[in-house]
Amino acid sequence: MSVNATYVHCFSCGWGGDIVHIVQQLDGLDFHSACAQLGGQQVAEPRLWMPPGSAPPPEPAPELGQIDLTPLVNLAHAELMAQETQLARQAGVYLRGRGFREEDWVRFRLGIISQDTPGELLPLTSLRVWPDGKTERRPAWSWRERILIPDRDSDGNVVYAKARLFLPQQPTQAGRRPPQKYLNPAGLSTRPFGFERMPFKGDLLVVEGELDALSVASCYTGSVIAVAGVHNFKQVHADALAARLGRVYLLLDPDCVTVGAAPAGGTVDARRIVELLMSAGCDVRLVSPLSGDPADDVNALLVRWGPQQLARQLHERVRVAGKVRRRAPVSSASSLDVDALVSLLSARELRVV
Repeated sequence: MSVNATYVHCFSCGWGGDIVHIVQQLDGLDFHSACAQLGGQQVAEPRLWMPPGSAPPPEPAPELGQIDLTPLVNLAHAELMAQETQLARQAGVYLRGRGFREEDWVRFRLGIISQDTPGELLPLTSLRVWPDGKTERRPAWSWRERILIPDRDSDGNVVYAKARLFLPQQPTQAGRRPPQKYLNPAGLSTRPFGFERMPFKGDLLVVEGELDALSVASCYTGSVIAVAGVHNFKQVHADALAARLGRVYLLLDPDCVTVGAAPAGGTVDARRIVELLMSAGCDVRLVSPLSGDPADDVNALLVRWGPQQLARQLHERVRVAGKVRRRAPVSSASSLDVDALVSLLSARELRVV
């Protein structure tokens, strides 16, 4: 870096400027505010000098501006309920196989996105800025031939939606990435699925996966939200949940058990979510897995047990989790022994079968 009495230049990144530009960078001010802070007069803003051959700073990208997803949800739901196309019938077979009855389709406004779904109803996936300055918003064509899972607020308004694969996929060619199981609309809420319909007060049950959470919500009497995989749970999610008044119960997957002296991958994932929630100030309790078989997700158990038995299992495990003493206060996430707590929850005396 070159620094003299009137100018500074970084040879690594190419940035350069005088004292005004430095104050702008340090204090986050515009040019005129930086001049005023330095006691200068209002002058025309100069161009930022860049070394010869370097590219000019990029213009800020325009905001995506996502569309209203309500028309898509209504059309997709009507097509699923009609069961007139082969795709809709395949989706119906898939949903019934995961424990969702027709009344559940209506309750959760589930739908199917077909190849005939108009492109103007699909969520926007990206922007393209042409040389003449015009912007082109591109629809998410990859949402077609997927089940649509809308997220609604307490008044029934669509605030979010996800599209899930359900058809058998062809083997992926070498060097190509397989399609994502779930697709999210760009630029919308980063809150957990189901957050907008939660009451402000009361305990909350957190389940991994949107369809698993809907299976729980179909028979569980409390508030349920979904996290889209443990690796997608962020600090912003924990902060949103911390604003509520009530305990947060985390339903563990069957792989959250201790294997020998080394914790399983699920235990590590549970530790990460618990630490994020506790660092945000949440009162966290771990709910023991519904089954010891890693292949058993909530949907499979709903089909095997039925809604009444699944509800009894959930309520009993939540009751037991509420009585388990924690080894650390809410504000001390770093000292929480999640591995030991998971082992305790998986012990025979705490299993309710």
